[in-house]
Amino acid sequence: MLNPLQAYQFRAAPIRVEQRNGEPWFVANDVCAVLGLANPRKAIASLDEDEKGVTIGDTLGGAQEMNIVSES
Repeated sequence: MLNPLQAYQFRAAPIRVEQRNGEPWFVANDVCAVLGLANPRKAIASLDEDEKGVTIGDTLGGAQEMNIVSES
């Protein structure tokens, strides 16, 4: 089952957000694009396990796994 992602605009860039236990989790690729970071996997590698995760979202290419990060 696909998780519902809500899209928000930050300046001109979309940021997709999933709610987990009432907390926002952000799609790592979107956050890295806003911050100008070229490699999302490298950017989240140093995060603690409770600060990152994976979700399945609907994209133009179909259902795909996406890295997500917590607000903290």
